[in-house]
Amino acid sequence: MFDPLGFMPKSIAPAAIVYVIVCYGLGDVFADRLARWHHIPQCQKGLMARASHDTNGAEAQRRAARQALDAFLDAMPALRNLPGVAAVEALSREKQLNLPAENYKDRCSCLAAAAQSESRIDQTIWVASLRFIVPAGVARFDAVMARLDTQGLCREGRS
Repeated sequence: MFDPLGFMPKSIAPAAIVYVIVCYGLGDVFADRLARWHHIPQCQKGLMARASHDTNGAEAQRRAARQALDAFLDAMPALRNLPGVAAVEALSREKQLNLPAENYKDRCSCLAAAAQSESRIDQTIWVASLRFIVPAGVARFDAVMARLDTQGLCREGRS
């Protein structure tokens, strides 16, 4: 019969089991701190940079629409007196981003929590080895978050 604790003396087994349980709990603490201090701010910067970067020509389309609206209203000045035209004009001048910064923080926190739960064993190994062994789930935590983001996790309407 297989004895799972047969490789170590019986007197050390309880201490080893307690050590693994403590490291499992400390792995979450270390992952929370790393996520809060490093990964979530980097994720927010990346999402804001991606949102402000105009890849689809959307800003050029907005600019052309504003110019067309201005030309139309200049050609027919009486239309400026209609109700709601001032609001449309004001909205056409605003530069719109995809999400407010608070939503970026929520989304990045959700991604960090999902990546943390996925790499929990790696974090336990990292803490148990006194941070000498750095498993892939710890070393590439940002890549795990990016993969979860591309899979559509933590977007609006999903959690």
